Parts: sequence; structure tokens; C-alpha cells
Amino acid sequence: MLGGTFSFAANVPSVSVDKFSDVKDGDWFFKYVKFVADPDNNQIEGSKKVDWKGNAIMNGTSESTFEPQSNLTRAMFATILARYDQATVDDSKATIFNDVEVNQWYTGSIGWANEEKIVQGYGEGVFGTNDAISRQDLALMIYRYIKNYYEPTKKVTIKTHGGEWNGAIEFTDKEDIRKTNEEETVIAVNSCVDYGLILGYPDGTFKPTQNITRAETAAIVYRLTWLINQNGSGSGGGGGGPGTTTDNAYK
Repeated sequence: MLGGTFSFAANVPSVSVDKFSDVKDGDWFFKYVKFVADPDNNQIEGSKKVDWKGNAIMNGTSESTFEPQSNLTRAMFATILARYDQATVDDSKATIFNDVEVNQWYTGSIGWANEEKIVQGYGEGVFGTNDAISRQDLALMIYRYIKNYYEPTKKVTIKTHGGEWNGAIEFTDKEDIRKTNEEETVIAVNSCVDYGLILGYPDGTFKPTQNITRAETAAIVYRLTWLINQNGSGSGGGGGGPGTTTDNAYK
């Protein structure tokens, strides 16, 4: 169950991680939350500098909490991607989804993500706005963001860490990947693993239906920033960058 009252908006001012009582130096996710809450003042080492214009990529659930272990919803991740891209969104514009109301903090972000072919919803006009997002769905959204939007828009190719995926997923729970959009989802999962954004677990599983937490999302956004700006700066590379097994890369 989600906790707290989330106050997302198209743009939210950055805050110091010190304001969050539930994020402590020494937590595996500390540097990731520190980055997404105040990216201008916590640029990633080895990554091209980005001007975030004083905005956060993820804000807290209150003035003093981040709730790192709470689940992330589909609406939240669409909003995070829109903020990450610094997209211009219109919350007063209706979307194609009947469960996305106008003039909500997520309306314009979901509309933008749908127009850019990043999200499609469940079908029959349903987006699943407040549903917790699973690992496979987050991988699918990131894959679409890179392939359907970022690469063609920026006219770049994001390189993977281990080369192009070979089409044969190795996870022992590969049968748990849902059958709807199965081929695209398998490609997305393989690609995000190759990118070093979201990895499998030591027991050989991927846990595709397991929900993603806010802390895990912060880590993935951090790695995405490193990945894109390594590639974008012409340094080659790709892969996991700062995300290693020593700082919980299985998330």
C-alpha cells in the first residue's frame, strides 16, 4: 500500500536530502535520492553536466519524508520521466485514458508520455493511474523512452554495456513475464539489463511482477542519467556506470 500524500507537479523545486528524516547517509539509496531530489547540486561524476533549472526529478511525499520503501505508481513514473526530460506538459488537456482526470498533477505527463509512444495503457481506455508499477512495466517504459523518443529526438544511439541483446532471456523466471506485449517486454527487460539500468537477482530471477519502490526508482533514474550523458557526451561507454553490485545494483 502506498503511504503519504504525494504532491507531484510538472516542476517542483529541488530540496536537500537532509530534509528527509527517512533517508540517512549510509543507506544504499542515499546518493540516488540525493541526486533526484537536488540534481543541480549533485551532478554525477563522469557524466556531462545537465542544467536542471533548480527543479527536482523526484520530490518527497511530505516536507520531511521521501518514503524510499513505498511503491511507485504508473502515474508517478510517467511524471518522473516528463520531469527528467524537462518536457512541457499541459495538465488541462484531456488524454485518451478514461481514468486520467484533467487538471491533476499527472495529467499532462501521462498525455505527453502517450503522445511520445512511451506508455500505452492496458487497453479499453485504461491507464492504471494509481496502480503500483512492476519491474517489467518500468523496464518497458524506459525502453520506449529511449527507443521511441530519446534516440530519434536527439538523433543519437544509446550504447549498451554488454552489446546487443541476443534474444534469449536467461532469467529462471522468464515464464513469469506477462503474455500481453510479451515480445516487446522481453526486449525491454533484456535491453535495460544490457544498459545496466535494472538488473536481475543473484538467484537468477528477474521478478518481473514485483513492484518497484521509490528508492529503486531513484537508483534507476541516476543510472539512466549516467548512461545517457556518457553516450551523449561522445565518450562511448554505456552500461551500469555507477550502478554496481556493491551498491545494490540488483534493484
